[in-house]
Amino acid sequence: MNWNELSDAWNQTQEKPMNLSISNLEYRERTTHRRVRRRDLLETIVAVPLAVFFLVAGYFLLRHGMWLSGAAALWLTASCIYIPWKLRKARRMLPALKPDSPTLEYLRRERDALHAQFDLLNGILRWYLGPLGVGVLLFYAGIKGLSSDTAWYSVAVIGLYGLIYLGNRATARKRIQPLIDEVEQHISQLEETQ
Repeated sequence: MNWNELSDAWNQTQEKPMNLSISNLEYRERTTHRRVRRRDLLETIVAVPLAVFFLVAGYFLLRHGMWLSGAAALWLTASCIYIPWKLRKARRMLPALKPDSPTLEYLRRERDALHAQFDLLNGILRWYLGPLGVGVLLFYAGIKGLSSDTAWYSVAVIGLYGLIYLGNRATARKRIQPLIDEVEQHISQLEETQ
């Protein structure tokens, strides 16, 4: 079944607000869903080799008595595994557009999935930057010791993570929140007609 047949079948079987159509939902699925999948794929491609690197580094550091850096490397390994898992968990909430799905059910699932994406971006400090930041700072400090290099490295990492944090919160506010508001509006319109 191609998208035109899917569109015709879905439009014939659904009650929907006047400005909600299969083409609107198809566009959102093509853009937002693909953007999420692409981001998650990139994060996974980066995280998996890093997890292997930090696991090996942790092993050798611990064998050579570098306890702080070794423990930080194992912490970073766990973080690099956790990040793709968390992204995948949120991504799996994205509903697939099917012609036999009731519109209201689809929109509620879409809203929940968008909220999950919003929470990922908005809460990046808690689940992503915080654990990674602690890990990289301890890893570096364990190798270099307490020095001016460590202090400057810490300032650079905190500054970079601050920019990433602000960028993700802005993306949540500017890209995801309007989609949530749009879906909420469609849900309200549908609930009023029932």
